[in-house]
Amino acid sequence: MGLFGRKKPKPNKPSTLFEDENLSAQGNRPLRYPKLFKGAPLDVLDEYGNLIFSGRLMAFSSYELRIERLPNQLAFPELQKGVIVGIRGYTDETEPFELHCVVKQSSRILFSVEHLTLVDANNRRGSFRQPIGMPAEVFDVDGRKSDFSQPCFLIDISMTGACISSEYVYMEGQEMRLRVELYKNAGCISFTSQVVWAKQLDDGKFKYGLLFAQLPAQKARYLEEDIKAVQNMAKYKANR
Repeated sequence: MGLFGRKKPKPNKPSTLFEDENLSAQGNRPLRYPKLFKGAPLDVLDEYGNLIFSGRLMAFSSYELRIERLPNQLAFPELQKGVIVGIRGYTDETEPFELHCVVKQSSRILFSVEHLTLVDANNRRGSFRQPIGMPAEVFDVDGRKSDFSQPCFLIDISMTGACISSEYVYMEGQEMRLRVELYKNAGCISFTSQVVWAKQLDDGKFKYGLLFAQLPAQKARYLEEDIKAVQNMAKYKANR
């Protein structure tokens, strides 16, 4: 199915929620902390807003937030206790949020933070990366050279870019189009992209960070709807 007449996923069953109204906020302004669902994907950021790793919510209170590994994820990097980090993700209502906090415990399989501070919406940095883990396709930026089409694996996606892995070599700065269907019957959506970083993996494949060209309003709306649908499916799976 194309971009028009897109199907909506079926409603999900209620999920396990965590909510706390006593969380502090930047600037000492009273901000009510939003609801989070168990299993929600989360990004852990360094103090400059760079991604360190991703995981999923295990437990939350006003005193502590614990993160476990995503399915098929290997070891977490181990961080020093007391280091300041950011936590970024989406609430149960699929609204973005960000926390500043301090590392309490860090091991290869579990990670927890304390001294949680909710970041005001005006001060949030970057876009949350939604883990995907599915096949996608890369092709020539002008869309006319069919022989350029090459398979890849979509690791995650946000409103501004994506991370893919591939056996093909691309250069930093190279332009391309990424095409993917984020869930069954959603319809394919494609993005004019540029490679902003590249890394060789241990298995001989390559990992790439892609920056999307500024999205037209309609395509941005479709992408946002698809990401929210994927989040709702993740909630359902986490609570089955």
